[in-house]
Amino acid sequence: MGLFEMSADLQRPTGSEAGPLPPRSRSGLWWQFWFQWLYLLVGSVLILAVVGLLLWASSAGGGDVGGVGGGGGGQIKIGGYVVLTRRQYRLERDGSREAWVRRVREALREGSERADRKRAAQAMNRAKAEARAAAKGKQLQPAPVLPDLLELTPPVYRGAGLGVVEELAAPLGWELDWRRTRASKLQTAYLTRRASTGPASA
Repeated sequence: MGLFEMSADLQRPTGSEAGPLPPRSRSGLWWQFWFQWLYLLVGSVLILAVVGLLLWASSAGGGDVGGVGGGGGGQIKIGGYVVLTRRQYRLERDGSREAWVRRVREALREGSERADRKRAAQAMNRAKAEARAAAKGKQLQPAPVLPDLLELTPPVYRGAGLGVVEELAAPLGWELDWRRTRASKLQTAYLTRRASTGPASA
């Protein structure tokens, strides 16, 4: 019993974990913002060259280029963008706590909407599969209901802190997973939401 109580205590955030992360350096932000266009241009040229080479190799060999990647997972990621937008640059450079709180709210709303749309699409696909099975006189096994998963990266919550993320997420039905968040060295906020909390699953 004492062991379980201790592990529950370890899950509770310390003051430093719940507070804002250290700000990014102003010079680093400046260099990233102004020179990102150069590395994006070079990267685009390299990607086009590789795609062109693959298409040429495919047509020369007479075969098809295979698809890359697999099925999508259940996680929705917000933040961690390649391009530093003017808005994000200003937020990272001079953003007040209120501006960061607004950013967290927007990210949670976006994540909730995306999770609801995803769950609605899954429910529609499930209904179609059940209708096809019923037409053949079969019955589908009930699918396990998995929780929605949301990941927020530091560009979303850096100046607000994980405590604010946890506070704003609760009314939307999201719960911060401190164990996984700690395992990421506070570089990603992992949240879970039960399937029953979204409007799409009602």
